[in-house]
Amino acid sequence: MILKPREKIHVIIRRAFCEDIRRHFAGELRDVENNIVRAEGHMFVHDPNTNLFVRKQHSHTRLFSLADAGNIVSVLPAMTNLKKLACRLVEKNRMVLAGGESVLMDVNEFGANR
Repeated sequence: MILKPREKIHVIIRRAFCEDIRRHFAGELRDVENNIVRAEGHMFVHDPNTNLFVRKQHSHTRLFSLADAGNIVSVLPAMTNLKKLACRLVEKNRMVLAGGESVLMDVNEFGANR
């Protein structure tokens, strides 16, 4: 299997319709079996007022299918501190996922205003 327990992942949950809530998940893999992963972490939900993804306070366990085209899964660096993850805007209004002061990845390849 490509993914292993204890790896850290970021999942973009694709919307089926424009009105659907924009959600992301970041967490640590607890178990991997075939195309299903169990991860514990936090949801990030888009706030249209700030145009950022806001981290939900409570962590929870989610199951994701790696075969589902609606899930875009990225592996985060091993040293990522999941408790410090946040979305923020940087130069040219780019939205990024940051762990403290370091930028880990662009959250939206088209920019924050889309």
